[in-house]
Amino acid sequence: MTPGRRTAAPRPARDASASASALRTLLDPPQVAAILRAHVRLDGRPLAPRRVRIERCWPAGHGLRVCWSFTIRGRAASTLCALPARPADLNPRPSGPPTLINPPELRGVRVPVPRFGVVIVSPDCDPALPQLATLLNPVAMRARLQRACRPLAAAGRPVGARLGCRLLGYKPGRRAAIRYEWFNGRTTLRVLGKLHHDRRGQRLISLHRRVQQRLDELSGGRVRVPQPIAYLRDLRLALFEWADGGSAADGLGVDGRRLRAALDALAVLHQVELDDLRPFTLEDECAVVRRWFGVLGRVEPPRAAQVEPLVDALLRWSRRIEPGLRRTIHRDFYEKQLVWNGSTTTVLDLDTLARGDACQDLGNLLSHAYLHRLQAGESTPGFARLAEQLLAHYERRLGRVPRETVAFYCASSLIRGGCLHSLRTATRRYALPMWRHAAAILRKQGATATAARSQARAVAPPTSRVARAV
Repeated sequence: MTPGRRTAAPRPARDASASASALRTLLDPPQVAAILRAHVRLDGRPLAPRRVRIERCWPAGHGLRVCWSFTIRGRAASTLCALPARPADLNPRPSGPPTLINPPELRGVRVPVPRFGVVIVSPDCDPALPQLATLLNPVAMRARLQRACRPLAAAGRPVGARLGCRLLGYKPGRRAAIRYEWFNGRTTLRVLGKLHHDRRGQRLISLHRRVQQRLDELSGGRVRVPQPIAYLRDLRLALFEWADGGSAADGLGVDGRRLRAALDALAVLHQVELDDLRPFTLEDECAVVRRWFGVLGRVEPPRAAQVEPLVDALLRWSRRIEPGLRRTIHRDFYEKQLVWNGSTTTVLDLDTLARGDACQDLGNLLSHAYLHRLQAGESTPGFARLAEQLLAHYERRLGRVPRETVAFYCASSLIRGGCLHSLRTATRRYALPMWRHAAAILRKQGATATAARSQARAVAPPTSRVARAV
């Protein structure tokens, strides 16, 4: 599709849709608690979840994959997921009773709920990731990991006698990240395991090696990526050395060393030359925005109506954006993707690495920095000055970047990020401020006078009736 033929934002689905009603139920914590009490039993009794939260959700065909967290018996949060059910999934199958392990996590949960067209599963029962049941079992993984980690032992980092594991990240049906810890007296050896539903992990091992070779040439070891250890083919598990240090999110002040290190790392990454990366275009960015707006329209039409003028204005603006210099881009670059230990910066999660406009990474970083300020309760009126200082620091490394293109990608990230956070319990309150900031960017860039007036009405100030209702 050519830039001149970009379509307007899809209109939200009607409230009367039965499937939309079911999706809204799966995103409402009190109703989720009722569903879990009715369908999941633990020790012969109905599950009694407390403090239910919608952690994350993703589009999946005409449905959603939803992750819930909740406390059990007053202890730390456990995780269950609702996956769109295939016809075979809705037929009851005999299975063992769920168990509760320590730390509190439910295992062995697979419960079809035909009324909502979903199957509730614990991560170890994900039908698309059957390996998780083994990967989350320390007893089953101990010998395999001992053999895989022999290179670390040979380098003076002995593997301990006791193994622990923790699920760090999980996208139902797609991928998972697991931290393995070997305890050996006073020391702990950690490794990171990444599981994908396909053979992507094997390609990721090769990609990390190639990227690290080029990063060494460009930065002399100051910028790194997690070092690959091994790929366990039968389990589809890619193993990487653990990156020790602190998150760059801890130093987002204007003069923070970690912030400067984050921008320096991004400038180095953008100089890595890899010819076989898939392209990520301006049209792809617009498609991501349309996709998340479509999800919001199906489950929360009133909120979608608020953000619809912003989406339309952004898509019109995209016709004016000239493609920038093609570089290796991260595509999900923000402060929590970096580990800083004082001398080196480690860039995490190369799964989304692509060939595209460097302004995409810069705009994404700026939008997350704005969200970080909201979450920290810091003042946001002076954010424009901070953003300019960030760009100036980057430009001292790689030269001038077009401000309009960076502003476009920042607004795009704020709009889709607001759609995403609208569907999460803990961060829902940040959606409106993110959209307001996107509206300010659009008005400043002259996205059209009509759109600006519509945005002012749709994304109302905090004291308005609309904001209070949300």
